[in-house]
Amino acid sequence: MISRYSDGAFHSSHQLFTKAGDGLYNVSFCGTNYWTRPRTVAWMQWETENGRNVNVEFNGGKGWLRVCLDPQEQVKLADLGIGSDYTVVLALDEDELAHSERFSKVRKGLEDYSNSGRIGDSYHKR
Repeated sequence: MISRYSDGAFHSSHQLFTKAGDGLYNVSFCGTNYWTRPRTVAWMQWETENGRNVNVEFNGGKGWLRVCLDPQEQVKLADLGIGSDYTVVLALDEDELAHSERFSKVRKGLEDYSNSGRIGDSYHKR
């Protein structure tokens, strides 16, 4: 995954994987399956919002070949089941993100339940 300035000059890159691994999510860019970290998906959005072009590129020894244009339009954090803002994902490491998302999912699961507002009896009042 390569980010380039509007003139085509290299800016930065992230690695895509062809095999599953810890902390990796299966995604598809232009019909090809890859494995990636959530941070890479968040990075794609950061790069495009800052005016750079992101593409999936391959170098087979004869220069860089673009194999998929605009991957940020094909995969979003929500597709990975991550509800956090991309800036949060960029700021957290993978373990912190998993911890953060776990509590986010618990909170979302409890949203439909309400509290009567009545203070319950304590153990000592019984």
